[in-house]
Amino acid sequence: MDLESHRRASAATPRRGGWARLGAASRRPGAALRASRARLAAGLAFVLLSCGCGGPNLVERLRARLEVKEGNLSYLRGDYKMAIAHYDVALRIAPSLATAHLNRAYGHVALFRQSEDPEERRRLAGEAIASFEKYLSLADGARVAADTQSPDRDKVEQHILTLYLDSQQQDRAIEFLQARLSRNPRDIPTLQMLSGIYSDRGDIEDALQCQRKRLEVQPNDPEAYYAVGVFAWQTSYHQTNMAPAQRGALLDEGLRVMRKALELRPDYFEALTYANLLYRQKAQYAEREADRKQFEALADSFRARALELRKASQGTGTGPVQPAGAGTASAGGDANSAGGASPPGAPPP
Repeated sequence: MDLESHRRASAATPRRGGWARLGAASRRPGAALRASRARLAAGLAFVLLSCGCGGPNLVERLRARLEVKEGNLSYLRGDYKMAIAHYDVALRIAPSLATAHLNRAYGHVALFRQSEDPEERRRLAGEAIASFEKYLSLADGARVAADTQSPDRDKVEQHILTLYLDSQQQDRAIEFLQARLSRNPRDIPTLQMLSGIYSDRGDIEDALQCQRKRLEVQPNDPEAYYAVGVFAWQTSYHQTNMAPAQRGALLDEGLRVMRKALELRPDYFEALTYANLLYRQKAQYAEREADRKQFEALADSFRARALELRKASQGTGTGPVQPAGAGTASAGGDANSAGGASPPGAPPP
């Protein structure tokens, strides 16, 4: 058979492996389509693994997680610098790996606690805060929502605030707390912390303004009024060089809010106690003898009411209940002055 005859014969009877196979596939269109999709998916997977399109590929993600595990082991051994080095490698591979940012922050916190050099502590605090904030941005993006072991925003922000305060960055702490308030103006703990920082700096008016905002949020809560009154007494008691007009206005405001607290809760033992103490402050700084005697008499009347209430409570087998926040930072001061040892002039515990 010549070449032309061979060509015609081949065209008339196609091989099973060529046209015949295509013809058989054409009689099974579903199978062909599935086969085509499988080949396409396999090709795309190969391309993604090869070029890393859309972020780190599977192999790179595994490498990053292994680096995090190595960093965790170093952290547990107390080698915090090596731990941070591993976390940095993981983040170069997978910049959006939230766990690496979080653990990197904890590594810097550990070094911060070990350091005694103010400048080094500030630098380490800055590194930790930057990593915490990156972690929060990823958490807000719902990338770590499925991880039930991940700390929530409030816990992470507590770490950030502590770092600012412990590294003597009060201005940054104030900015941080103000940002929290802008997101939630009804955040009472943030208002109280902000008031405490202002008070420590000697910014009495700003501190008092934070206390007043709590009254706007909780206008019917006797403890909110009590907290403002405690703040007024503590400020007057500790600020011995306060201007007379400022002290007088502060003590008068403290007495107004204590009366409001007693109006809302007539058996409020602690409010009676601090009304007594506020009047004793007024007596101490009174310029006229007649005023001093009047304030002392008013102080004695509140002290007597407090003692009567305590006696009645003890007679029934119950004692005055310490309100939430009394004698703590939420009341605007330290435990010794409000909830521990009795301040001068207070009824004995």
